[in-house]
Amino acid sequence: MEKKVKITTDGLASSCYFRTSVKPPHKKALLKITDKCNLHCAHCFVSSGKEGDSMQFEAIRDTIIPRLVAMNVISVTLTGGEPFVHPDIMKITHELRDKDLTVSLCTNGTLISEEQIEELAHFGGVSANVSLDGFRRESHGKFRGILPLLIKR
Repeated sequence: MEKKVKITTDGLASSCYFRTSVKPPHKKALLKITDKCNLHCAHCFVSSGKEGDSMQFEAIRDTIIPRLVAMNVISVTLTGGEPFVHPDIMKITHELRDKDLTVSLCTNGTLISEEQIEELAHFGGVSANVSLDGFRRESHGKFRGILPLLIKR
């Protein structure tokens, strides 16, 4: 008889957005703030690239965030494309935290600066899910379309 292995643990949340949950009556939301990405990953399920639109900061602040709060959302994942391509990523994160929403950034991690990391740490309630596709620079770069960039460093 095959032994079943449990892949989750009670009381712990997976780093993957799709496996995390919040307890009712609360909700979570995934907010795609841009179509743009600085990479061109072969396996990207949203087909992001250098072209595309981004949500306007004012629309996020004045319309989207109030609606999320009204719908009892307490956790928001910002994604794209690459959320750090959005020119107002820090302002968006700040607005979400001002409404006491936890924020997760689904990022490739290539554009975030030390200053942004420090600012996000200061906000509190912010985490990042960084996509990694291999344990070596070469394998990760091959999947992410950045192999020449990684090898030259």
